[in-house]
Amino acid sequence: MNENQQPIPHGLDMLSRLDETRVHFLWHFDWWDGPLHGLAEYDGQKAWFVFHDMDELGRHYYYRLYLLTDAQAAEAELWYATRGTYDAATQRWLGRDEVRHDSSWVGPDVSARQPIGWFADGSNSDFYGIQVIRNSHC
Repeated sequence: MNENQQPIPHGLDMLSRLDETRVHFLWHFDWWDGPLHGLAEYDGQKAWFVFHDMDELGRHYYYRLYLLTDAQAAEAELWYATRGTYDAATQRWLGRDEVRHDSSWVGPDVSARQPIGWFADGSNSDFYGIQVIRNSHC
């Protein structure tokens, strides 16, 4: 089986596979060798992507995608706009709006919503995860 014929990841078989090139990553909330969840646009609508799993070799990430209500999208955008910039050298946030920023926010609650489908990182030009490919000559 080649990379373009990836099997459907476990737990996603009841959802439609989405065209990942139509998912535009706006920002990620968490990261582990690639974005784990965050804000995206899908066909012009704000959506929240959530890491589901990776393939056996760890080369591809699979995500569920949830459309957001206007209120959820506004909440996410406010969190992002007020977070400031993290300075790794000093290990603190700079320019954070402490009055308006909710540091306990962990993303919109999508637990009661059905995802509109799933997608893989593959051919999405917005995905910039670290892809480690073993050299068979080593």
